Amino acid sequence: MFSYNDQFYRVPTNYWKISQMGFVSEDYTEEDSISSGYEEILELYDEDRCIRVEVRIKNNTDHEILLKECTVDYFYIENTTVYDESTIFLDFTFCNKKLSFESSYEDVEAYLGTPYWHYRDYSEEGYEVDLYQWMYYPEKATVLEEQEDIEFVEIRFLSGVIESVSIEKRAYEEKYIE
Repeated sequence: MFSYNDQFYRVPTNYWKISQMGFVSEDYTEEDSISSGYEEILELYDEDRCIRVEVRIKNNTDHEILLKECTVDYFYIENTTVYDESTIFLDFTFCNKKLSFESSYEDVEAYLGTPYWHYRDYSEEGYEVDLYQWMYYPEKATVLEEQEDIEFVEIRFLSGVIESVSIEKRAYEEKYIE
């Protein structure tokens, strides 16, 4: 669960709910028709093109539906203040309002636990880049084959500051057996 401007959201949801955040696609409108089985990552922007969000839309039905009805099972948001301190700090929290872009790695690990994956690199600009991923299974399942959906949280730090957060809820088979 995450919040933006004090409104709560979770994935999966529908595109209409995400559009209520004030982000729009330059390529689609909410009334565009989306074919059965279609899946795509869309870049969304605020009206000033300052804030960038990515979502994955899916039409899991057996017929054409409107974009606003499509499922969103992936949400990604960037902390623009990492690159430009003059930008507005986003009112974005995640993990039941326990974490924000101001959280340290220690805060994140204290709430989410030890990540199952970590990657470290250095950017051309000299930033230390740390990418962490966490994976959560439904509590009721006892073996992987019984899993319905798995929740993924990915957080990228640049020199110790959260640069981006992505939240995804997807079936295990869709994520790893494609």
